[in-house]
Amino acid sequence: MFPLMLLVHMLVAQSGVWRVSPETVTVGDTITITAEFTVPPENDLKAPSFESSDLFQLLEMPELSARGNTVMVTYRMAFFVQGEHTITLPALEVLDRSGSSDSIAAGSVTVHVASVLPAGDSLPEPKGSRSPIARPVRKPEPLVAFMMAALALTAGWGVLRRRKRTIPAPVAVREVVKPDLASWIASGEPRAVASVVAERLREFLAGVDPGLDRSLSTEECIAVLEQTDADLPVRELTGLLRTLDRARFAPAVASEVEELVRRVDEVMGELEPAGTEESGAS
Repeated sequence: MFPLMLLVHMLVAQSGVWRVSPETVTVGDTITITAEFTVPPENDLKAPSFESSDLFQLLEMPELSARGNTVMVTYRMAFFVQGEHTITLPALEVLDRSGSSDSIAAGSVTVHVASVLPAGDSLPEPKGSRSPIARPVRKPEPLVAFMMAALALTAGWGVLRRRKRTIPAPVAVREVVKPDLASWIASGEPRAVASVVAERLREFLAGVDPGLDRSLSTEECIAVLEQTDADLPVRELTGLLRTLDRARFAPAVASEVEELVRRVDEVMGELEPAGTEESGAS
């Protein structure tokens, strides 16, 4: 229990450092709230979700990404009322390998939300309903003519297909060019970048360990990864796989996607020599 209590004190010392991005938001904008906590390898950190209200809505489940002994907790939400709002985040749960757990206060965060309407502006009064629009009288002759023409074209196309066709020469296969992910991010396509990087990481892991086949889902791949005997940074790879999977379908911040791309390249670079030696030995 002593190491767990020591960890709790360490996390308490780290609380109160929540950061809001972007700093200037309006009603309905996506807000990212993040904080970093120091967690020893023998412990795990769990960030619970919480219910939305008339003031704000939680857009997705809390995200945890690990790097070494540091765990980053991320919440994404949107506010619907202008003004300065202070919310208390739910307590974090600390687990150790013996099954013991403890919770710590996560603290609170203040968000400044501006109105989308100019000062002094108001919504216009609703207008009354318009009278029903008269429908034009439709004649069946044009539809019948169209169907007859479609049947004639279909019959002519079938006759042309039966004629002997010249087989074209095979087209030379061009070398696959890797996309410029930086330009994709600059063009506002972080989800597409997350999909490309996730596919690249899964193919790399399948080459390192045949058990991590590309046909597996993300959670199935993580389950095999946690049981593998290969010398891999399981905790960091698990965090990267889950974070990339969420970034493919949820709203993503360009700077966070750039950091994911950089970290995936670093991990693959660190594991590249090991994967090459194992392939050569086999």
